[in-house]
Amino acid sequence: MGRYYTGDIEGKFVFGVQNSFAADRFGAEPRVLYQFDDSHIPELEKELAAIEESVSIDNLKEYHNGPDCDTFNGLEEEDYSDYADYILGTKILDCVKLNGECMFEAEM
Repeated sequence: MGRYYTGDIEGKFVFGVQNSFAADRFGAEPRVLYQFDDSHIPELEKELAAIEESVSIDNLKEYHNGPDCDTFNGLEEEDYSDYADYILGTKILDCVKLNGECMFEAEM
């Protein structure tokens, strides 16, 4: 059983690795309903770049095995959380760029 997020983007938080407040990392106010807009793009890009530095971008692309990164083939365990957050942050950024905003609800 897992915890999901639904709305403009959808997915599943990675069990044992990613908490329901993972989107806080990208600049939204902590809450169950997340709302991002164009004003969040700089923070999203900044945090994604920081993750790319900590986990090499080659590894991020090479080991992505699906939209919810259910497996982490070859990644170091300490990189799991960053990797899971990277996938979430990328979804948020793409949604904001496409729609001008991104809203979703996270299960607790």
